[in-house]
Amino acid sequence: MFDIISYARKFSKFTFAEKQFNNIDGVIFSQLPYLNYKSLSGPTSLANMTIAEIAQFSHHTWNAKKNYQLLNIMKNSLRYRDVKFLDFTNKFSYGKDQNFSAVSMQINADHYFVGYRGTESNFVDWKEDMNLSFMKEIPSRVEATHYLKDFMNSVSGKVIIGGHSKGGDLATFAFKHIPESLQARITHAYSIDGPTSIKTKHTSIQDRITKLVPQTSLIGIIMDRSKKFQVVRSTADMMEQHNPFTWSVVDGDFEYLPQTDKFSKIVQDSLMTWQKELSPGMKKTFVNSLFRAIDKTGHTSVNEFAKHWKQNVIAITRTAASQPAETRKVWRNFSGKLIKCFITSTGKHAFR
Repeated sequence: MFDIISYARKFSKFTFAEKQFNNIDGVIFSQLPYLNYKSLSGPTSLANMTIAEIAQFSHHTWNAKKNYQLLNIMKNSLRYRDVKFLDFTNKFSYGKDQNFSAVSMQINADHYFVGYRGTESNFVDWKEDMNLSFMKEIPSRVEATHYLKDFMNSVSGKVIIGGHSKGGDLATFAFKHIPESLQARITHAYSIDGPTSIKTKHTSIQDRITKLVPQTSLIGIIMDRSKKFQVVRSTADMMEQHNPFTWSVVDGDFEYLPQTDKFSKIVQDSLMTWQKELSPGMKKTFVNSLFRAIDKTGHTSVNEFAKHWKQNVIAITRTAASQPAETRKVWRNFSGKLIKCFITSTGKHAFR
């Protein structure tokens, strides 16, 4: 299959002046925030890194093997080898429900990329994501805006921003909330299967935002009722399609499809209807009680939880049953309304 790694290899001899920055480059750069920046001692470019350093750079990251392959091609590529990693920041707070990571990169003399990391395995990150259902300004959104504003005030060139999953939401939120004078210097923003809508009242920036989702998008449609996204064919199934390394490339661009598939439409429609029927207070009660129950399992990450998922689900069910009557009522309403919305949406889309 021809994918983003194949693309990086095929167009390795073309500079950005010769082949303009495009959607695939946006996806590649949006993948880079997942790298292990703690292994770097300071600003550097891939051309100046050894193979051992690149191995460390991709070690213990999401898609470590694919990241390593991609970085090795980029290191020997005229297109990417001089991209300079300038500044990485990570702010983690259990008390604030915050896990924020961002990196700034210099593409060439007058163009930069600011990338935001997506959701990781730890439950602090997942809880912050779920807080979006009833909070507009989660800590990472606020931090993303500050980071972008501070970085743009420190350089004079044009800027592209982007991120995968939660990182896509942070990129578009920050774009919408920085001063207009800074917005004017952003040439494009990318949301790669990000969970929220890119629709904005700011008509001056709408045309500079691109959202890409796979055909069975289950993450990118969670809080997005719109169809303001482009659909890319993935060779994987279901949740694995969230991985951009599975996205198909043809003739130097992604292989696009006219729309998401029926299952994605059913999930999108049912989730949006479900969320609309729930009050912010009910959402907050459910999310907080759910993560208190998860916390009692002793696991701090999805990976740990998944190793003994049956026992952990039973433990959460028991904890839920012991909650105060009002909280138990919220759990019943949550599950009941979700089932009802899913059945209704299935009937609406199944025979279209």
